[in-house]
Amino acid sequence: MALARVRFEWKGDAFARDLEKSIDRGLTAAAARAADEAVRSLGSSHGGVRSKPGHPPHTQSTTLANSGTYVEAKRGVAYYGFSVFYAPFLELGTRMMAARPFIRRVIEVPAIRNRIAKTFYRTTEKDLLRRGRAAGR
Repeated sequence: MALARVRFEWKGDAFARDLEKSIDRGLTAAAARAADEAVRSLGSSHGGVRSKPGHPPHTQSTTLANSGTYVEAKRGVAYYGFSVFYAPFLELGTRMMAARPFIRRVIEVPAIRNRIAKTFYRTTEKDLLRRGRAAGR
């Protein structure tokens, strides 16, 4: 009976660091996708006609659409949103105007939420596999 010599080396700490980096990369990709989906949800120009309450705002100019942005993920947190001052007024409404949500809609509509989740999973998996191959694991 022949015995084989096996060497086992624990690289759990390195894997944990790689996992955190891969998750951040996936979250960044998901935030970018969410910002893009929110911009796409904006209604097209309707000659100055206002959108109905509860529906995404119609585009009056490209200012709102061009302000869609995201922040790269750090420690498992990423953000997306719009940088113009009036975006919260459209999203949440005011005393004088009903809400026209377009940022929350990205998370609330199942089809859009699923596309964002797929972006996260695919990017994270791809990055983990790349890191594993690079480390020879």
